[in-house]
Amino acid sequence: MKKNKVLFITTKAITQNIFFKEFIKNNPFDLTLGCSDIKNLEFTKKKIQFNFTSNIWKLLNPFLFLFIIFKNRKKIINENFKVIIINNPLASFYIRLSLLFSNQKIMYFVHGYRFHNSEINLKYYIYYFLEKILSKCTSFFININRDDFLITKKNFKIPSKKILFLPSVGINFKKLKKLKKLKKIKNNSQFKIGVIAAYRDNKGYKELIEISEFLYLKKINVIIECFGYDSFEKYKEVVNIKKIKNIKFNKFTKNIHKNLKGFDLLCHLSKREGMPISIIESIFLGVPVIGYKIRGNRDIIKHNFNGYLINPYDLNRFKIFLCRIVSGKININLTKKNCRPYNIKKHDQTNINHKLIRFILNAC
Repeated sequence: MKKNKVLFITTKAITQNIFFKEFIKNNPFDLTLGCSDIKNLEFTKKKIQFNFTSNIWKLLNPFLFLFIIFKNRKKIINENFKVIIINNPLASFYIRLSLLFSNQKIMYFVHGYRFHNSEINLKYYIYYFLEKILSKCTSFFININRDDFLITKKNFKIPSKKILFLPSVGINFKKLKKLKKLKKIKNNSQFKIGVIAAYRDNKGYKELIEISEFLYLKKINVIIECFGYDSFEKYKEVVNIKKIKNIKFNKFTKNIHKNLKGFDLLCHLSKREGMPISIIESIFLGVPVIGYKIRGNRDIIKHNFNGYLINPYDLNRFKIFLCRIVSGKININLTKKNCRPYNIKKHDQTNINHKLIRFILNAC
């Protein structure tokens, strides 16, 4: 039986390498992969025929931009894909603009809209209206948090049958179960705060340095361990200038779960999220999370139960609350115990992939 041809596109290879590894390896489609940095894709046995630039200078050049748009359009249409699945905002804008007024079926896997109610400004309205316009040429949507699902359904007026609501991209819990044994904090030991996020300003690293300096000057016995992709050099330079000794920057590692299990608390300062996998994995491993009360986080963290939510973007409140946790004024061991019964079944990778595959098959 002939397989349906499907194009699966993300902005960066890391999205496919980490979050969609099992789906890409085990699916019933004739799958072609695409991203802006195809050299970094790990799937050497898969079709990797499609790439596009994410270079901002090329995108700002109108003549070059139009040339790339039409080149991409021709290439996609000639391949006769049944469905084109796009992930991440940049890829979604790029590909939908390339396929305007075509008959291609486009499925947008939304990893968090660029606009959000926690920060309403000019950027909010630009991204909102751009998404609303492009929703008219989008056949199907996949949402992974309740806020985005309601926006897709009510604001963009997309019928429910054309939206798949998933609780997350899926977690491989088999790897985590070996590490799940509850670890209590020992009295007078150094408190270990973990951070797992790409080294970008919108992930809150500038604010994190303020927090680390605040804790350092108060001589609180704490260490902050950061893990993420992209370069951390500019943040490390600031830390060195300020002579802060309680924060370390590390490259992202595939064995991050071993580091995650060793944290006493996960600090999540991201200003915008879709559905943060690190938070789900952290809570599953019995490590509470402190973060802003934003989209995605609200779906997972229950304040003062399995973690702590701070109103966006109240950094002073964040500092004070963190001090109370580290100093023992808040019983974090009780919060750790509350992480144990967290409902993981709905996030199981196998269940998520089955739902995703069924939705794509119906779209085909």
